[in-house]
Amino acid sequence: MVPDDTSYVYIKDFRLPAGWVPDRTNVLIVPPAAYPECAPDGFYLGARLRRRSGNHLVQPGHYFRDYHNPFKELGYHWYCLEDTDRKWRADQDSLVTFVEAIRTYLGTVD
Repeated sequence: MVPDDTSYVYIKDFRLPAGWVPDRTNVLIVPPAAYPECAPDGFYLGARLRRRSGNHLVQPGHYFRDYHNPFKELGYHWYCLEDTDRKWRADQDSLVTFVEAIRTYLGTVD
């Protein structure tokens, strides 16, 4: 869902890669003011997510309740996704490619 003012993108029941518990969550993306020239530097995931680590469930890295998070009272945690290699290209990338990067990143981190 994208509101008329395009201030955010909301994805309900986003399927997470293997290893996440639960296996689905809501995602909230708030593009930066300089979008599409600049990529979002993170996104919001539903609270209470954990990752499997052997037989244990652990708190994911880069997943913060209080940092950079005006939506914590709505049940979201900030997940930092930095483009340190500066791979974002405004002429080729979009929020669609950003969502693809989210899925890939969540499948390979921690």
